[in-house]
Amino acid sequence: MKLRLSLCATSVALILAGCGSDSGSTGGGESASARTITAIDGYLGNAIVCVDRNANQKCDDGEALDGRTALDGTFTIPAADAGYDVIVKVARGEAKDTDQIGFVDNTYELLAKSDSDVVTPFTTLAVKAGTTLEVLASELGLDLDVLSGDYIKAQESADQKEAAIIAHKLAQGIARSLPEDAESIDAKVVMEEAALVLEYINDKVNKDGIDSLGSSVIAVENGEVVEKLQPKTLQEYLIGDGGRTWDTISTNLTYASEEGIQTFNMTQDILCLGDNSDDSECIEIDEDKLTITSEGESDEFIYLSTDLALAVPVNDLDLILWTKHELLSGEPMDIVVNDFSGQTWYAIFDDSGSSQTPEPTFTQFDFGAYDADKNEGKFTYTGDGETEEATWSIEKRSDDSEQEYEVIKIHLPEGENPYEVSKIADTGSLVIMNEGSNHDMWFNLYTQDKALAESIMEKWQAVND
Repeated sequence: MKLRLSLCATSVALILAGCGSDSGSTGGGESASARTITAIDGYLGNAIVCVDRNANQKCDDGEALDGRTALDGTFTIPAADAGYDVIVKVARGEAKDTDQIGFVDNTYELLAKSDSDVVTPFTTLAVKAGTTLEVLASELGLDLDVLSGDYIKAQESADQKEAAIIAHKLAQGIARSLPEDAESIDAKVVMEEAALVLEYINDKVNKDGIDSLGSSVIAVENGEVVEKLQPKTLQEYLIGDGGRTWDTISTNLTYASEEGIQTFNMTQDILCLGDNSDDSECIEIDEDKLTITSEGESDEFIYLSTDLALAVPVNDLDLILWTKHELLSGEPMDIVVNDFSGQTWYAIFDDSGSSQTPEPTFTQFDFGAYDADKNEGKFTYTGDGETEEATWSIEKRSDDSEQEYEVIKIHLPEGENPYEVSKIADTGSLVIMNEGSNHDMWFNLYTQDKALAESIMEKWQAVND
């Protein structure tokens, strides 16, 4: 079922009528005792907690408290700051959500008033709409105790179970409507989308029962309500609904050249490398590790998104790309000038050259404005404490079948060989690039999210340590 985005429902309009009004205390600083909060979409671990001392709904310098939320979402605010409103920063690649495996893949912020013990999409919406949780619960037709509290724990109560499951599903949908910073939340838009998600949820429950909601996430994308599986285990992630095929390749040039691209065909009944024949190598999955049973080799997954996963073998320590995109068998993507002209990108790669010993590397690439007449732009490389100036251009190349594709060519200073990268797959936050002309075997990752790049580097190096 798909529902198209429509005008705001009457209930939404009633809630938003209070926008801009005072929906409660902005906090008064020091309290008699410390205050423990719980950050929830699912339970949100490793999130940053800020106290909004100047009541501007921004985490300003000095407002982030020491430490992160525990894996169950809890965090204790010292008495000196317990009277302030709260901002919870949930960062992709860093924070964990118990509703899903791995790290969250979207960055957003949650808000709550100083008298709330939970920080959720509902407390956030109430703050931004300038209303109370009582009004919000009434207009959404949800139980106030469930909406204003821990709707995950409430699912343990027979009396509240169904209402809590519905609230949980709605909270997931609202969270996916939130922008990266709370200051940019448009309460009207979020409320419109929440109304659509709730209508979809209620229709589904009325038709097929509460258990039909399962582990999927229901959210609005491009004006339509969509339902997607959100795996909670590595096995669910790798297999999906009816089986998945993954291309894998090492970012270590030596391993990649020796092993090439490997394909895993995975179904519920068999998890094997290759064509699932008697000679195939099969695997076992345990939490975030995958082991090839015939060799006893384990890969630890450090990042998961819809189309891309990153794993580090605990013996070899190189970074392995797992993707549902075809790698060398697929055609490179066109280079969109505006994606690079005047933009900053961060590259993650293994700079070990001909060595099998990984050398995790993180660099910043600043692409200057592109001059189409000259086919040229300035380029600055920053890494290992050094900065190097060069130029970049877009060139045409052809593969063995004479199929043309585009590359970015970096023209280094005189005496150094230029290098080229082609765009293999765009997985959202991360782009898979192939360095070298005519499809060499050296794959890199590019992103414009510096925090995500640093987080991946930190996890990769942690396995190496």
